[in-house]
Amino acid sequence: MNIKMLHELPELPLLEKLKILNIPIENYYHIHKFKNLVKLEIRCWSLTKHVIDVFALCAPLKKLQILALQGVRIIASEETKIHLPVLQLKKLSIICAQFNSHAEVQRLILSQGKSLESLLYDCELVTYRNEDFLEVIRTCRNLRFFELPSRGVVFDLEFVEEIVDILRQNGVTQDNPFLLGASNYHRYTELEKWLKCSTSPKLIKPDCFPSRYN
Repeated sequence: MNIKMLHELPELPLLEKLKILNIPIENYYHIHKFKNLVKLEIRCWSLTKHVIDVFALCAPLKKLQILALQGVRIIASEETKIHLPVLQLKKLSIICAQFNSHAEVQRLILSQGKSLESLLYDCELVTYRNEDFLEVIRTCRNLRFFELPSRGVVFDLEFVEEIVDILRQNGVTQDNPFLLGASNYHRYTELEKWLKCSTSPKLIKPDCFPSRYN
């Protein structure tokens, strides 16, 4: 598919997956006509990051379950806050540089609390706090995979026990453990160490180098 001709394509009612790379910003909103999309990937590797109101862009895509964003600056105007609960994503991947507002990204994640099962969030200059992580797993009760940002989140026994308690309330079991990706090796070893001392060491399965989002 020639993505530069996106505006010239018909509605394509059978189209369920779409990946777009570095297209002109004015082309993005032609995605609206592909109303049966289940999976959407937007990747931008140019020096000037595209600024996209993700909430408004995806609101018409009622069947969308998987959203992957890379190199996209996420914004949301006051008018588009209404779109937050419209999405029902199962998988969300956000990989970005320093351009994104952490508050906007966190708001997007939390808005998917009823449906989200898998989350990858990596932003180069974001220091992800322990409180941010706890807020996500409290809100997203169906979440079973989370690859943490490379910066922030410090594990100790008290924090691990708090995570375990929340996950237990969310229905996580040892037979189907919570997969926690920690690409930072030091953080991975700390998590492993404190899990062994916790009351439910098998409730979380740490992964040092989880596969990138598919």
